[in-house]
Amino acid sequence: MCFLTRLGNRTGGRGRAIVIVSLVGYCVSAAAVACSSPSAPESCSIISQNCPAPPPSFSKDVQPLIQNYCVMCHSPGGIGEPTADLTSYAGVYKARAEVQQQVYQCLMPNQDASPPPPKLTSDQRETIVAWVACDAPNN
Repeated sequence: MCFLTRLGNRTGGRGRAIVIVSLVGYCVSAAAVACSSPSAPESCSIISQNCPAPPPSFSKDVQPLIQNYCVMCHSPGGIGEPTADLTSYAGVYKARAEVQQQVYQCLMPNQDASPPPPKLTSDQRETIVAWVACDAPNN
């Protein structure tokens, strides 16, 4: 979002200057978001991002999924450990926005890992995404 604006008489009466004013912060931020978000694989189904009533339970619904699909890499000593430690509610809560984005876009579990972990089903993905949409309750 860049635009031109006229600044009055900047040359002491000898003409007017047209200055290009760019909202650099806005332009750079918008471009970074648009360009840095990886796109979902073609096989990634669209799921709801809404908070259902009642919300998913961390202990009954979300934690078992995190344990089965994420902790093998995202725990102390794991391949993904520097990015997030998902061994506790506190760790998952801290990384909730990234977890939600990665799961929603089918980017995690990483299918390029060796050996590739099993994929989350659409229902499992929706459970994790909905839990974050419900403000990630510790229930």
